[in-house]
Formats: sequence, structure tokens, C-alpha cells
Amino acid sequence: MAWWRLRRGGSGPRRVPEPKRFIPSEVDEDAGLAEITRLVEGLAPGGVDEATGHSLDNLINSTSARWEQEVQAEYARYCAEAATFIGVTDAAVAECRLAEADSRERLADARIALDAARSRLVSSPGANDSGEPGLAGEGGLPRWGGRGHADPMLLAGWPRAPLILHLAALAAAVGADWAAFLQVVKLVLRGESTTTTAMVVAGFTGIVIYLAHTGGVLLRDLRAGSAGVSRSLTVLCLLGWTAFGAAAFVARLTTSARRPAFGTGTSPASDDALIFALFFLAFFVGTGVVAGVGAYLTHNPLRAAYGRALRVHEHVLRRAIVAARALALAEACRSAHANELMAARQSLLHELQVRLALAERLKQMTRVLIAQRAQDPAVTDAIIEPDLKPYAWPRTADSGTPTGAARGTAPSHATP
Repeated sequence: MAWWRLRRGGSGPRRVPEPKRFIPSEVDEDAGLAEITRLVEGLAPGGVDEATGHSLDNLINSTSARWEQEVQAEYARYCAEAATFIGVTDAAVAECRLAEADSRERLADARIALDAARSRLVSSPGANDSGEPGLAGEGGLPRWGGRGHADPMLLAGWPRAPLILHLAALAAAVGADWAAFLQVVKLVLRGESTTTTAMVVAGFTGIVIYLAHTGGVLLRDLRAGSAGVSRSLTVLCLLGWTAFGAAAFVARLTTSARRPAFGTGTSPASDDALIFALFFLAFFVGTGVVAGVGAYLTHNPLRAAYGRALRVHEHVLRRAIVAARALALAEACRSAHANELMAARQSLLHELQVRLALAERLKQMTRVLIAQRAQDPAVTDAIIEPDLKPYAWPRTADSGTPTGAARGTAPSHATP
């Protein structure tokens, strides 16, 4: 069994002592019989008469009372320890129950979010996300190629091949843009350090890639009829990207025209400078197209929301499973301690009966030993008491032969 201590994000067990069984100390029956034998030898044959068989009864009774008090004291100590563990497990159960209830509530919220995300991704009865009627397919599902973001096929996951291809092309384009921007920045910032130049190139590359990517995203949302996207913001992103490209093109063109050619003291021809600038512009436009078109084709907020809701739901579900298991184990631990306490009560009652039976046995052994030493039938008949639980042998009506045994039925000749 275990202690259950709750932690953020779940609960976990700590080792705790197993429920202890109540095991009473054993009574040394052989030592008691040896003591009775020694005492009887001191009494017989002159210490008793033919009617005396209870000389040691009170001694045996007092010994039996001591045995009973000892086992009751052991049971009291066990109950005190068991009650402590039961209190601890009750606290653990209460704590785990609160955590389990909180996990169930969080799971219910996550389920609502997941159902809403799934419904938005698959629902388009009679119209797509832009509100245009007649674009729904069979069964009220969005038709493939619609303007909206809804697509039930995306429940199976986003296709990885187009996304990987887009990322690979974008990475290559960014590398080419970096090299091209580096040349421009070096021409403009001739006296700056390498670190400053690298930071300017990184900032310039990040800005233009982000503007192109955001422009593609906004254009896709506009086509889908999203109410949260404005045309002015889309135009602003595209104009900003165009302005950065134009500035870089002009800087490349003018600085190349003024810079001396390599190995000569004269400036390159204007045609060569224009070619270099156009070559740079081609890289710039290509990178922007890759970023914008890739964002346009891969952007789907409904699929992203569904994937996020699905991941949260799986995470909360795992927490709920852990919390439910911790609660069940804590309740099982508490039940185990409570059951052991109930079993200890039955063990106490059994042990008390065993000690009483042992005392009676010692009394009867005392009488048997006295009778053995007296060697007199009159003494034996006087001190040996009749059977308190005689064994009855019932007979069949036809044959008169014994057919079985029954306890608790005394024969007609038995004395009480």
C-alpha cells in the first residue's frame, strides 16, 4: 500500500507500512502443563481425598485471567496503531478525491473544447466558412476545394510532406537571402564591425520573411471569409515587404555602381550594377513568394485549434487517469487497514476462547493426573466431571447401526 501525496500535474505514491495483522502472543501450553504436573506431584497422594479434584482450579483461573488481560492489552495497542493509519489514509482519500474531482472538471472542459474544435473543422451544412451557400458536399460536409478552412480529412492529421517541403524550401531561400542581404549591408555599413553587420542582416531577413509569411496568412483568412482579418492590415504587410525590397534593391544598385571593380581602380559598368541589383531582387522576391505561398497553403487555424485541443485533452485525460488511480489505491489502502482492524477483533475473540479452553484443559489434566496417582476408581469417579459436549451416535430405524455423528445432542443417559 502507499501514501498518496498530490502534486501539480498528478499524484504519486509514497511507500507506507503495509497493514499489520494482529498476531497475539502465544501461550506456552507445555510450560503450563509441566507446572501443573509438578504441583500435582506435590499434592498426591496425601494432599487430596477421594472427592477433591479442584485443588489447582483457582490457580489455573488466575493464570487464565492473566493470559486474557495480556491479549487484550496487545489488542488495545494494535487498535491505537491501526487507528492512526486509518486516519492517515482517510486524509489521503480526501485529498485524492479533491484532485480526482478537479481532474474530471478539467477533462470535461477539455472535452468541450475538443468537441467545439472538431465541430468547426467538419461542419459546413449548406455553406462554407465564408457564408456562401451551395458549397457543401454530401452529408452536409464541406466540399473539397472550398474557400473555407473546414476539411473533415484533417481530423486524421495534417499532411506532413507539403509542410516539410515548404520548410525545406523556406530554409534554402532564407539562406540565399541572408547571403544577398549581407552583401548589401556590407556595402552600406562599410565601417561597422562584423557583429553589427550580422545583427542588421538577421533583423532585415527576419522582418521581410515575417511580413511575407503574415501576408500569406492574412490572404488565406480573407479568402475564407474570416471576420477577424482586415484588408488594410493585409495591404500594410504587403506594402511593408515591398518597401523593404525596394530599399534593398536601390541600395544594392547605387552602392554597386560607386564601388570600384575588383582588381581595378574604376567603377563597374552601370549594366553590371543593374544585373547585380536585379539578381538580388530576384532572390528577395523568390524568398517572399516561398514564404507567402507556403503560409497561404499550410495555414489552417481550425486544424491548428483542433490539434491543440486534442493535445490538451490527451494531457488532461492522462492526469485524470492518474488521479482516479490514486483515489482508488488510497481507498483500497484505507479499506485494507479497516479490514485488518475488523479481523483483529475476530482474532481477539478467538484468542480469548482459546485461552479459556486451555484453562479448562489444564483443569481436566489436573484431575487426570490426580486420578492417575491415586489409582482408585472411587477417586476417579468423584473428581472427573461428566462430558459437557457428549458425542451422539444416531441410529437408523431399520438396521440400528450408526449412520453418522452429530454434535450438541446429548444422549438420554447424559447428565448436565
